[in-house]
Amino acid sequence: MEAQPNPYAPPRAPVADHLEGAPVGPCPHVELACRLLWISFGISLLNNLVRIVFAPSGARMAVLIIGTLFGAGIGYLILSWATRKLRAGRNWMRWLYTILNVLSWLLIAALWSVYHAVYSQMPISGFVILTTSVSTLISVAVVVLLFTRRSREWFAAHASAR
Repeated sequence: MEAQPNPYAPPRAPVADHLEGAPVGPCPHVELACRLLWISFGISLLNNLVRIVFAPSGARMAVLIIGTLFGAGIGYLILSWATRKLRAGRNWMRWLYTILNVLSWLLIAALWSVYHAVYSQMPISGFVILTTSVSTLISVAVVVLLFTRRSREWFAAHASAR
């Protein structure tokens, strides 16, 4: 004989641990991309500090220091905002970062001879060109990480969850 359902029992409903298609957690590729962005920011700061140390002293020194401080502060705010949006799964930030980087790569390629001519006169020209090249390679790696299959699926899952 089958037991009759108890009318006083709480309702039974299937409960899943997570909704189907909802993001389970952070995407490791996006997290690595964000860490690389901060590493690139650190390299840029180091590059600017070395330029200050080896710059000729005088009235331009104060302008260089103040410009570096303001630039670092603005860069920090922008990078902090961008990494928060990437970690939140905002697909538009992935595209904005990619478009701005492709434009910067095209600009660097177009002006490389001018850039090289200006910085080759400095006693630290090799360091400046090396750090610029490393930062550019990091930005390429970030774009690649943001467009891996895993990252694309993660961003898509975030978009469908909203």
